[in-house]
Amino acid sequence: MADADRRALHRTMVVVDVEKFGSPDRTLPNQMAIRERLNQVVFEALAEAGVPSDVSYHEDRGDGVFVLVPPETPKASLVETLPAALAAALRRHNTTSDDTAPVRLRLALHTGEVAFDEHGATSAAVTTAFRLLDAAALKQALHDSAAPVAVIVSRQLFDEVVLHSRTLDPATFRQVDITVKDTRDSAWIALPDSLIRHLKDADHSAGIHQVTVYTSGDDGTSVRDALVELLETAGGTITASGEPERGSWFQQLFARQNDPDAVKNLAEAVTAAVANELASDTIETVVQGRDITIEVHAPDTTSEERTAHAIARLLDACRGHEDVVVYTRHFLLIKIGPQITAWEPTDDECHFLDCNPALLHSPHELVAAMAAVAHRPHAGRRAR
Repeated sequence: MADADRRALHRTMVVVDVEKFGSPDRTLPNQMAIRERLNQVVFEALAEAGVPSDVSYHEDRGDGVFVLVPPETPKASLVETLPAALAAALRRHNTTSDDTAPVRLRLALHTGEVAFDEHGATSAAVTTAFRLLDAAALKQALHDSAAPVAVIVSRQLFDEVVLHSRTLDPATFRQVDITVKDTRDSAWIALPDSLIRHLKDADHSAGIHQVTVYTSGDDGTSVRDALVELLETAGGTITASGEPERGSWFQQLFARQNDPDAVKNLAEAVTAAVANELASDTIETVVQGRDITIEVHAPDTTSEERTAHAIARLLDACRGHEDVVVYTRHFLLIKIGPQITAWEPTDDECHFLDCNPALLHSPHELVAAMAAVAHRPHAGRRAR
């Protein structure tokens, strides 16, 4: 190979490794199945971060994957999107897999110059990326958590990307010292769930907020789609979304609301509808035993009537599930059996949910916890 072809090129490095791949509980067929799924989830997540598989260099590392992303892909796209996308893809795998133990991953992200020869890729930066992946602090962080993924970003990426990100909060990262073989450095560790839920104040001021949909049934797309339609009546747009988690059904989205007054009016309309304060000639809701029947009358084309129609569609979609949670930061709707309640959460309640996101998967526990936080008897309100 000519010397000119050996010149180093700038690349972003993605290194992924399976926790306890060589565990005695995992037979050779288990390991082969894990390797197949590993490649699937990694390249699904990369695609969601804007990296098609045909534009990246990648190596199979046995119990892991090594990927070099070209400089045309913004580093911010990888740091902001890849960890959460990888966690979502992995949860889907763990839900449908017959493996004896759920697969969990360590993810290292680094950037630097990389040289190529007939044997592959090499450089001091590549070595550092693998040293980050092997850091004891990263292994311990994953071991001590219930998260499917733990991520470590290099000091360079933290300084250049995380500190300037509009969708990541640097406070969700923890600085650690790295001592692996001859590497002495510092890096930053986080869990993807914390990256998702801690949006920066700049995002809130720009009208971007997280939206969550949970249903006890295994397909909540009707609830999600009805919610998206409802947000659109107030000028909202979905800016990003994670893949739904199956079993029950859970999905997180990010919505941009450009008109604060419209959002407030929307929240008030939802809570009024659930409290049976919406005009009866638009929506009629009656309780029949343990069921909720909703009849929607064709609306006119005014903004208020479009909103009323969208609310009716949302409530009708909720009817198909025993339990439902819809959370937009502007309103929280909970359905448990025939009981449904909705209100505009306070700042304290929103902060509580930011710190306890698992409650959004558990309507019964959510009702009890929110009642304790706000000292209000939410659970007794019934849809009419």
